[in-house]
Amino acid sequence: MRRQGFTLIELLVVVSIIALLIAILLPSLSRARELARVTVCASNQRQVGMGLVMYVQSFKNVLPPWIDDQNVNHVVHRWFYHDINKYQNLGLLYKTKVITEGRTFFCPSQEFPGFRYDNYDPWPTFASYDGTGTGTLGIRCSFQYNPHLEKESTSSPRLYQNLTDMPPSATLTADLMEHRAAIAHEELAGWNLMTSDTSVQFKKSAEALERIPAWWDQWTPMSSYFDVLELLERP
Repeated sequence: MRRQGFTLIELLVVVSIIALLIAILLPSLSRARELARVTVCASNQRQVGMGLVMYVQSFKNVLPPWIDDQNVNHVVHRWFYHDINKYQNLGLLYKTKVITEGRTFFCPSQEFPGFRYDNYDPWPTFASYDGTGTGTLGIRCSFQYNPHLEKESTSSPRLYQNLTDMPPSATLTADLMEHRAAIAHEELAGWNLMTSDTSVQFKKSAEALERIPAWWDQWTPMSSYFDVLELLERP
């Protein structure tokens, strides 16, 4: 006796079940992929931290300096190489060959062009902020570095010049807080923060996320930036 095939209704039911399962599983798979990227991002910051420890051992405990002009957006972000002031900040780890892999200075979750490793292809090509080829050329990495000032002023020097001066809980590097489009883990409302003891934690704060401005030049007053950093540094 020949077995009858599926009826149209049965096929539609099967297709509906498959579609439902996909709809249920896709968000979980997407979240799992993002959590994996968070882990890679944390690992990169940890490698940067070990690089900083090696660097200061060769430079009398002095941290890589901040050569560029001290305006508000340069407090919040991440110059690695500037076309005028050359290597600075974390870029000095690369210049001195403490870290030789450029990808280490980038977070795989970052989507804003200026902070993506592939924006500087072939590495280390100098590129623009928004990936269009216009504007100031240089290299901008995915992490802000030593983001502390002596006072809330755009002309203030960094609070910590030496690694041993930093409290163990002070942020040494962090995922960018520059503006909303540059938040690497916005879906999770969190940031990887590495403290001066080179430990890395993923800190979640919906309140901090809400305080991030739409664009980098809107960090006014400066106290709003320090409020966000304080929120994320809380135990």
